Amino acid sequence: MIIGLDLGGTSIKVGLIKDRRIIKIIRMPTQTNLGKKIVLKNIIEAISLIKEGYNIKGIGIGVPGFVDNKKGIIIKSPNIPFKNLNLKKIIKNKFKTKVEIDNDAKCAALAEKVYGQGKKFRNFIVITLGTGIGSGVFIDNKVYRGNLFASELGHMIIANEKEHCHLNHYSCLESLCSCNAISKQGEKVFKKYMKAIEIIKMCDQGNVKNRARARKIIDKSSRYLGIGLANIINIFNPEIIFIDKGIKGGRYFLNRIKEETKKNAMFECKIEFSEIEDAGVLGAASLLE
Repeated sequence: MIIGLDLGGTSIKVGLIKDRRIIKIIRMPTQTNLGKKIVLKNIIEAISLIKEGYNIKGIGIGVPGFVDNKKGIIIKSPNIPFKNLNLKKIIKNKFKTKVEIDNDAKCAALAEKVYGQGKKFRNFIVITLGTGIGSGVFIDNKVYRGNLFASELGHMIIANEKEHCHLNHYSCLESLCSCNAISKQGEKVFKKYMKAIEIIKMCDQGNVKNRARARKIIDKSSRYLGIGLANIINIFNPEIIFIDKGIKGGRYFLNRIKEETKKNAMFECKIEFSEIEDAGVLGAASLLE
């Protein structure tokens, strides 16, 4: 059995995988606001809880941000309080087993290739929408890394707005279209905190008044995301772009993204929701294969 851990800015998801199937999963808060030591403690606790009573052959971990996958060092993460941290060494010393670490969006792309519709394509891109925006790029059946950290597509600058991301990049895709960004806009419109998925689903299911207000928020996010995806298509010419399953169910959102992308893309490219549950966990586990 192997363990796959998906470290997010909001939550930690850790799964126990046997024969390429998740047989057990645990979710717990990341608690980034409490600092590096608490986040590290939570990671170790999550792994300890899920491995109890099982013989583990290895642990794969997906982390947002700039990750040296060869050395297992987190150089910098926009949403996690880790900097130049050799997480691979820490976890390996703690659990005495093989450990592999990579960027979380690259893990999601790997999961798409191993478990999902990505099997059918040589060139595709996965976009993850969460606390931030991540991306994993497959070119000729291989994860594209550039010099090491390639495919931070969420930080491309696409507008001239006052919003900024955790890295203080103004008007980047992440600052305008992430789930965090959608929630912020929702709070202004609805005068209360709402999860992005609630706003996205309201576009299809809400009453007339709320649906109109939700669509106004999503129209703006879709416009910016469509510009971003068009830029990605124009640069990489992929066969398909998968948007992670976290926002699946938002048909209005997906249709608006497709409409806005088509306005600016030079090439035809399919855009679909991923069908994979817990892609980050499965992709992290796949690092050990």
